[in-house]
Amino acid sequence: NPRIEGLFGNAQTFKNAVITKIKDKNTYEKITSFAEALEGLNPTEGKSLKEGVAKRTRDLCKLSYTSASASLEFKENLRKAALVSSIMALGILGDLKYNHEGTHEELRDEFKKQSALLKQSGKAVDAEKAKKLDEALNKNFEEDLTMRYSCLSQANPDLAIDAKNIKKLEQELKSNHDLRSSKFIGEGANHDAKIVVEFICHHNLLIDALEKSDLKSFIENYSLIPAGRCEEVLKEIDKKEDKLKILQLMVNKDSAEKGIASTCENLRKLEQQGGLTMLLEHCYSLNDTPSDAHKKAELISALLKIPGLFEQPDDENKKAIKYEIYWATMPFGYGMMGKDIPYYGLSYLEPRLQSVLTKIPEGNPYKAKLAEAIQLKAKPEPDVKDKVSATMEEPAPTGGAMAVKKKA
Repeated sequence: NPRIEGLFGNAQTFKNAVITKIKDKNTYEKITSFAEALEGLNPTEGKSLKEGVAKRTRDLCKLSYTSASASLEFKENLRKAALVSSIMALGILGDLKYNHEGTHEELRDEFKKQSALLKQSGKAVDAEKAKKLDEALNKNFEEDLTMRYSCLSQANPDLAIDAKNIKKLEQELKSNHDLRSSKFIGEGANHDAKIVVEFICHHNLLIDALEKSDLKSFIENYSLIPAGRCEEVLKEIDKKEDKLKILQLMVNKDSAEKGIASTCENLRKLEQQGGLTMLLEHCYSLNDTPSDAHKKAELISALLKIPGLFEQPDDENKKAIKYEIYWATMPFGYGMMGKDIPYYGLSYLEPRLQSVLTKIPEGNPYKAKLAEAIQLKAKPEPDVKDKVSATMEEPAPTGGAMAVKKKA
């Protein structure tokens, strides 16, 4: 298109500008000014032109990163130009406020704030604009990462170079919590770089799931986080309200029968996929001492592994064990009976399980496993001074699952 050629010159001019170290301080301003002018065109007539500007800008930006002769200022201006032109191509740039000054990251943050404001308006048209803006920001972010970190597209024979870049990449991704998908990574990418990106994505999606109270997404993404990094993620959701929300997600309090079944199912999914013990210990510390939280988490995990416990036919002893699992996971004051429910601390839970054990006939296939779970030795306990929770002094409930049903 002549208008694009007039603005940018041909591809060879771009290449020469980079190779010969020509600094074009106005590149960003020229492109963004032209982008704003294109906003006034008829949407149909201007679409291909806008997309052409966006593509040409991206191409130039990528080219600048393949040459050591391109100045940092030149690259930074082109990064901003690529971001603005990608939004312009969607036809929504004219509705947004942004400042040409500052860094690419600052400009990106401005657009993110604009998206948040659009979502808050409550209007369908603004929600659609916010959706388009988010998509453009995400796509630009992925392209920008691939451009700046070669390890995301092609592994470097020099492992030391890739290792240095991967460390820098992880630091950047942890600082913004923006990445949600790893599909943009090239097939020839460095394996360690791919693992880092996938971890960051699952981490961010896990935080999203907790904020949105999305149990399915929470279980899915927590189970995909490497066991060695679970503790790292849990440290970021260490507030009292975070722990309470996790337990509330897993515990179903609709009714005693339905609640026990679905809660045990949620816990079993996490147990089968790994990492449940650490998660429960983290959440139980909301009301338990560090020592008891650790032991109770191991005990509940062991109970969930008892062969045949969740298979048919069901019986009163199986129901009693599942009943204890349910109430041991229920956060204090959250259940069907509110604060009338005492807290199921370890010192209260163990005797109740012992009582269930005495009622199971000898030779029963799961009696021995229950005994093993109760006698399970805890791992080395945290070297932290125990502080007994006041909630553990509440009076204990009597009866089993049937008694709870009557009270409910």
